[in-house]
Amino acid sequence: MPRHLKACERPLSEVLDSRRRFVIPPFQRPFAWTEAEARTLLTDILAAIDRAAAARDDDAPYFMGSIVLVKSAGEAAEQVVDGHQRLTTLTILLALLRDLDPETAAALDHHIRAPSRFNKAQAERLLTVRPLDTEFFQSAIQQPGGPLALTPDTPVDNDAQAKMLSVALAFREILEEAPVGSRRWLVEFLLR
Repeated sequence: MPRHLKACERPLSEVLDSRRRFVIPPFQRPFAWTEAEARTLLTDILAAIDRAAAARDDDAPYFMGSIVLVKSAGEAAEQVVDGHQRLTTLTILLALLRDLDPETAAALDHHIRAPSRFNKAQAERLLTVRPLDTEFFQSAIQQPGGPLALTPDTPVDNDAQAKMLSVALAFREILEEAPVGSRRWLVEFLLR
């Protein structure tokens, strides 16, 4: 069976689009990013925003890293072979931004969840993490209101969930201190 390799640059809004589904395959390691790595990503994004503002270039490119996907014929979801730490972390960030701003919540939710193809009253997640963490990730991160309900005492079942919790709490602390306008600018930059 011939395989096709295609490399392209895409804005995050096209990667995390409600028409796409991503699955972390079972052979991938669990979520492993620490709070420090997540803060580094966010700090780097904020620095890129500052550079774009200083240059007065709203369309300044920012490379967030590569993501390697495999899509088998007949499968709806794409398997994430590389970049799953980043995709998971960005989903956590977008979920918090969604929940902190009711005015942009519906637009941001479109990059986290999508209406079910079978039941429009339900939503499907765009990113499915490994089975051991799916329920936690869906309820604590992807479900609207989930990230704001998290506390340091939120129960977790394993180290991957503990790291997701830690990243979410760190992002929330940073974002809650930021003015609404700054958070909205972050959303615009991320999706562009």
